[in-house]
Amino acid sequence: MRFRSRNHGMNARKHIWLCFDCKSTWTTKSKKCPQCGSQRFQYFPSTAEYKRYCQLRLMQNMGEISKLELQPSYPCVIEGKKITTYRADFKYSNSNGASVVEDVKGDETDVFKLKRKLVEALYGITIKIVRA
Repeated sequence: MRFRSRNHGMNARKHIWLCFDCKSTWTTKSKKCPQCGSQRFQYFPSTAEYKRYCQLRLMQNMGEISKLELQPSYPCVIEGKKITTYRADFKYSNSNGASVVEDVKGDETDVFKLKRKLVEALYGITIKIVRA
């Protein structure tokens, strides 16, 4: 499917909420899970990010990765002044014990490219891009 603009593509994506208690998903914003009433849920801005989370959770259950973390934040501070905050999609440790930071992307914006370079320079990490 071709989009008229980047905003058109971003608005066309499907939002998903996942309940951590009953594992149900829904697509409309709610303060609690429609199935079990729990307030422990996670928002995923796209189906691609939700599918990647399911893959990573399966890998964690199989013991291939550990310490899966959702939406880790990296504040970008230069000379005592906060410039921005980068929020990745996932962070986990692989079988070697090395930390991996992932971001699921359909399209890389200029702002993302700049934030990625800044975080990689400040924290000495490499951000792995997973294509949608």
